[in-house]
Amino acid sequence: MERAPHVRALPGSRTPAILARALLLPAALLVHGALPGPARAGDEPPRSELDGDWGVRIVEPATGCEWLGQIRLEETAAKISGRGTAAPGPAARAGARCPRLAGRVEGERRGDVVRFGFATGPLGNADFEGRLAPQGGEMRGSWRTRAAAGQWAAGR
Repeated sequence: MERAPHVRALPGSRTPAILARALLLPAALLVHGALPGPARAGDEPPRSELDGDWGVRIVEPATGCEWLGQIRLEETAAKISGRGTAAPGPAARAGARCPRLAGRVEGERRGDVVRFGFATGPLGNADFEGRLAPQGGEMRGSWRTRAAAGQWAAGR
């Protein structure tokens, strides 16, 4: 049995040679990429399927309002944050008072269920709840404020 030149075994003992091999094997695997190593500069954490820009459609049937806009989301440890904007869309009923919406988004995700508040501005804080589609490219659900309610859908 060969010994590393810098490792000497005590007479009648093989412990240092075994110890040296036990330390060298993981180091060799790390160098060759068989074991994960420390994060390198430029490595980014995996992105959530919610992260990024979503086109959104919000409808309030009682008033005939429809809004089209965009929300930018970021998910970290099941917490959702971001910003959103929406303007009255072409399907809004003539004469309906549909104000522009803009504000922050904060909420949570549990499995495929998303819940978030959208600080809309004129309508106050709206509570949105919905489901993320299995493919991850669509969400839809319902929303409500103290005085209004409706449906929403978002897609990539």
